Amino acid sequence: MDDHAGDAADGKRQEETGQQDLLIRAPRSAPAVSGPANAADLRIASKRAYYDNNLPFGQAETISVYVYNAGPAVARAVTVELPYTSSMNGEALTKSLRRAQVPLDVQPSQALKGNNLSWKDAGSFHSSVRDWIVECSLGDLAPYTLLEVSVRFPMTHGESYTDRPLTATVSSQTPDPDLRTASAHYVITPNHHHDGPRYWQREGAWEQLDTAGPAPLEPIDQADLRIASKRARYNNDLPLGQAETISVYVYNAGPAVARAVTVELPYTSSMDWNARTTSLRRTWVPLGVAPQEALRANGVLLWEDHRSFRSSVRDWTIECSLGDLAPYTLLEVSVRFPMTRGKSYTDRRLTATVSSRTPGSRSGAISTQYTITPNHDEDGPGYWQKEGAWDQLGEQWNPDEDPGRPSPTGWRLTTPVITGQSRESRTDTAISDVYFSQTSADAGAKPAVTSLDPVRRIFTAAQLDGGSVTRHVQHGYRITVSLDRTTAQAYIAAPDTLVSLVPSQHQFAGGERQVLVGGWFAVKHLWPGARLNGMSAQGKPVEAYVVRVEPVRLDHTDPGENQWVQLKVHSHSHSYVVGTADRGGLLAHNGGGRKAGPAALPVMLGTAQRAAQRLIATHHTTTAAPHGYLLRARRPTDPRPVRAAGSLPLPEGVPRRDEAGRWLLYLYEEASPGVVQNAREAVAAGSPWELTYDPGHPGRRTAALRGTPLQSVLLTLPAAGTGGGAGRHGQLDRDEYPPTIAREGGDLARVMYIETEDNQSAGRLVGRQIQAYMGSDDPDAPPGTSVRMRRGDRFRYAVIHEGYSSVEYLGDGHLDETAIEPPPRD
Repeated sequence: MDDHAGDAADGKRQEETGQQDLLIRAPRSAPAVSGPANAADLRIASKRAYYDNNLPFGQAETISVYVYNAGPAVARAVTVELPYTSSMNGEALTKSLRRAQVPLDVQPSQALKGNNLSWKDAGSFHSSVRDWIVECSLGDLAPYTLLEVSVRFPMTHGESYTDRPLTATVSSQTPDPDLRTASAHYVITPNHHHDGPRYWQREGAWEQLDTAGPAPLEPIDQADLRIASKRARYNNDLPLGQAETISVYVYNAGPAVARAVTVELPYTSSMDWNARTTSLRRTWVPLGVAPQEALRANGVLLWEDHRSFRSSVRDWTIECSLGDLAPYTLLEVSVRFPMTRGKSYTDRRLTATVSSRTPGSRSGAISTQYTITPNHDEDGPGYWQKEGAWDQLGEQWNPDEDPGRPSPTGWRLTTPVITGQSRESRTDTAISDVYFSQTSADAGAKPAVTSLDPVRRIFTAAQLDGGSVTRHVQHGYRITVSLDRTTAQAYIAAPDTLVSLVPSQHQFAGGERQVLVGGWFAVKHLWPGARLNGMSAQGKPVEAYVVRVEPVRLDHTDPGENQWVQLKVHSHSHSYVVGTADRGGLLAHNGGGRKAGPAALPVMLGTAQRAAQRLIATHHTTTAAPHGYLLRARRPTDPRPVRAAGSLPLPEGVPRRDEAGRWLLYLYEEASPGVVQNAREAVAAGSPWELTYDPGHPGRRTAALRGTPLQSVLLTLPAAGTGGGAGRHGQLDRDEYPPTIAREGGDLARVMYIETEDNQSAGRLVGRQIQAYMGSDDPDAPPGTSVRMRRGDRFRYAVIHEGYSSVEYLGDGHLDETAIEPPPRD
């Protein structure tokens, strides 16, 4: 089974039916794809809204309809039924047929109104008359082809007095996924003969020829709040002067910001509510990781003390007002109660609750129970430290139970990927063959996968560095794209597979201005009309136009349908090309488990720290690297790496500054490709690469984001016109360059929507570096500069590529400014 749109038998079938001239050039031959790929979305619209059946005898009226095949398959044996009425001579009718190829990045109605189609005479067609209906047999119709079907009726001597609203229909032997657009309405009237040309030339409902356009950005007011007690039991029989602390965890599983979060936390006798104190800690939970598992894995979560909160007492309950809570954020809410002189003798089972002004999507996890007891003083720490019901904070994702959660990434086994470097050596191979070749004992069998060099904007060969196979995924998306505005190709991917969206402006529903959305983007968020980065058949960067987006449900019992392959490519852009050598294809991200696994900031920092310990930076004044530094693997003779608490996840010896004394703030492109892309493109568009450190100006970010919706804005697919089904929801954040900490930031900053994980990973890592630069002296500080970072200092971004293979200083245009030297074999 193959994921290409098109059919090798199209040309042969056209020759047999005598309708070869109706078929545009189809994509390369491929076996048929089951399900919606075998459907032909036929659409019909009347050329005019009104037709006149009160013309003088001897004259004639022509009824014309447009028929469009929105794909993805060839429509076999197309039939149009075109009704007429009295005073029109159905026995003396004449007919004509024209066809035009509609560019795939233009809607048919726009092409018609712009009068910029190249019409060709398609000859005549067979027709018959039955019950005041002309049945037109048009043969086969290729995808993305527009027909103008016209029938000319001479007037008879008869009279007509009544307006007749009529309906024309289109059908074929190929299944039609949306019959709502398979009929067109018009009126035949004898009563407006003298109303003038404007009345009679009014166009029909041409808009129903169109596929769905770009979806608006819409706010989603839904926050999935969950709560769990930190401990199962609390003690209210401690000695006077001691205190017991009741703590609960509150988690927002998204997708939107929870506004005005309130926790109601009950207590009991012997606990002094009047002398209570409160505290609040906050952390961010990696996407795809269950909060309870992160809590149990010591050191995974990076907690930070947060502001206190306002609390009040009512009926033995502390009401905690926590403010807004961002998606995927975990709070630890604690209230400390000193003991009173009172006595208590009974165990009390109490229930804490969480709520907000934002509607929730769950009901079973908004309350948690714990016991306050005076009767187990001698039971020891094991009794008192038993955890509460942490499991209700979240569970591991199951795509069949919850299709809205992050899902595995990858492509169908038969999906072709392009290998090779030069145009002459490029070929395409099934992704399964590319993946399984890495396990071959023959090292030469491993193909060189085509990947994009993001700085020089060329496609080069890259080493395959692993991958993964996912099974039993029943939900996917078929995306149909065109690289040449003429032919189309279609592929099926798991919902969170990342493709490269060309940054572009989109209107926010109800917003003041358009917003920028781009970067690596999940296929489940795509919409017809979106533009993706791809590679042409000539090996050049090209934009691919999204023609169609179709959610599909697959047969999990078929071994060919329940396996997905995600490649991992060792390259600067972590990308490969899905497609064929003779037609080009789409740029896809290598994934690496970002969406479905625990690869978010805390885990990323730990992984980077371990990698950094194995590398060392050495200064070489004669090296070809522009900044004179070489990264190499550690040798046994090198000093042991420094393991200072809180050290940065950077190789030892990596410079804090460039040769001009500017501070270097490092970004990991693998963890934050969207942030890196936004910064690169902003600099390319004229934003400064040299920045001034000037924090503490919240108005600067307000100016940058003015008119841009909050981070709770999500991209959704419309329910209609996308080939079936509504889109899934996923969290997007705003990223601005220059950043808010730079004096150059503000209202001229470039703002782009990127994945939440991408944005937060970069923000936390940059914060760690600034904290280190401000807290310790730089021994290599150039003369006349401060040894610690301070307000007014100049800085720039440096981008670390995957595996520390190279470092790119933003603004220099150099890619390989440092290189890794392999370790010695001995």
